[in-house]
Amino acid sequence: MFNSAEISRLPARRLAVWSLFGARAPRRNAADTLHLAIERTPESAPVGYPAVQALRHEYACRLRALRRLAAAGVAAPPPDDGDLLELGRAVAGLLPADMRAALLQALWRARASGRGLRIVLEVAPAARAALGIPWELLALPIGWGAPGGPGHDDFLLLSPDITLTRQVRGLGRAPDRALAQPLRLQAFAAAPTDAQSIDLEAARAALAPGDWYAGSGTLSALHERASSGAPEIVHLLCHGEQADTGRGVPRSRLLLTHADGRAERVDARDLARVLVASPALRLVLLQACHSGSVGLGDGTAVESAALTLLQYGVPAVVAMQGEVGQAEANEFARACYRLLGRGETIDCAVAAGRVAMRAAGGIADWSLPVLYAGAPTPRRATYRRLFGT
Repeated sequence: MFNSAEISRLPARRLAVWSLFGARAPRRNAADTLHLAIERTPESAPVGYPAVQALRHEYACRLRALRRLAAAGVAAPPPDDGDLLELGRAVAGLLPADMRAALLQALWRARASGRGLRIVLEVAPAARAALGIPWELLALPIGWGAPGGPGHDDFLLLSPDITLTRQVRGLGRAPDRALAQPLRLQAFAAAPTDAQSIDLEAARAALAPGDWYAGSGTLSALHERASSGAPEIVHLLCHGEQADTGRGVPRSRLLLTHADGRAERVDARDLARVLVASPALRLVLLQACHSGSVGLGDGTAVESAALTLLQYGVPAVVAMQGEVGQAEANEFARACYRLLGRGETIDCAVAAGRVAMRAAGGIADWSLPVLYAGAPTPRRATYRRLFGT
């Protein structure tokens, strides 16, 4: 990431050793794994926290502009990646040159052997501000040639064989790579009368044949569904927003339904206490705006619904790092659950969801889903330092 940060990766010779995660035979989604570790983000770095703030601000402004056009009924123009690609290059520019080269080398080796590439971004607690960077926008010169050869800049994560999982070292519990079949899904929708309308029928069609609930939408109703049904997956469809904590740090809140039908703003901690009532819970998918957004205050303070769920013991969380369109989010969910239902891994399902969002016409929405996974055991013993002390 930053020039003065310590970033590590598994030695190239060990990529294949870790690729199957204990599988006894190659799978369709077999992939090499590259671990990147960000140890610290000091403000004194030549490229440091101020650059993170600026990049995050520009990303949010671009997304808001696109959303305003959609809200005004302006027909979506043909996909133009120009501005977004510049942001993707800026994200990649936060990586040192040798790390960018190492990433491309890992991708080339994986593809040369007919495999995908699974990128695991592990952030040390002291470097949590790095989570405010939209790493899902990473743009590098990729192609089928050897590293250093001809190629064109493109978004890594628009390739279905490249996945990205975020982790905070020591936070949460390890997730299962794939979920048991058939999927035990509990979909829960909250549509307050005083909030923007949600097309529940379209969302339900995208989630079938999951267990769908669109009753009162209260926190107590969600607790009852989570505790009595013991689902492995909870899909929460609702509105989300960012609110100031009073310390200059935005915190994401979810809009469920009060007993009177109006919106009730629910803190992520209250939501987490309710969801962990399901002892079988393995995955939470938050189809809510800003549910994966990371608030940046003084460079260290971070508030995020997704991270809070990890802290309370949810093994894996998929959330949105911005304001997402309903139609695009439905396409994401449809593709994601289709692959999960086939026994594919969570990260591969998220990758398929991104491609589906882009195919549906979302110029930027595909970059909004983020996958967080628990990382209870530090992996430092497996790392080789590339630079930094």
